[in-house]
Amino acid sequence: HRIELQHTDGGAPPVVTDADRLRRALEALVDNAIKYTPSGGQIYVDAQCVDGFLQIQVRDDGMGISEPDQEKLFSRFFRAESALLSGAGGAGLGLHITRSLVDLHGGDIWVESSPGG
Repeated sequence: HRIELQHTDGGAPPVVTDADRLRRALEALVDNAIKYTPSGGQIYVDAQCVDGFLQIQVRDDGMGISEPDQEKLFSRFFRAESALLSGAGGAGLGLHITRSLVDLHGGDIWVESSPGG
């Protein structure tokens, strides 16, 4: 399974954070992108300052997720229908834990997606 990972630094300033928790959140997001991006796909990680806040964006050209599933994506034990059909492993906890880590830092997390891309 061959995937290209690209990253940019949009001039994000240094931030005070719990480095271990930030690392775990980023690992979960990138792990999900890897699981649902086909061989030959691309994953992009961008960091930039937006309105005084650090914004980290993980994008991929994977299968996408339906709007009804997006509403439940960060719920405990939730697995999207597309994830079940793809056979990708997981317990449905990674994004729930990631949301908790982001909340602990007073941040926000969201998804923008459409099925098929």
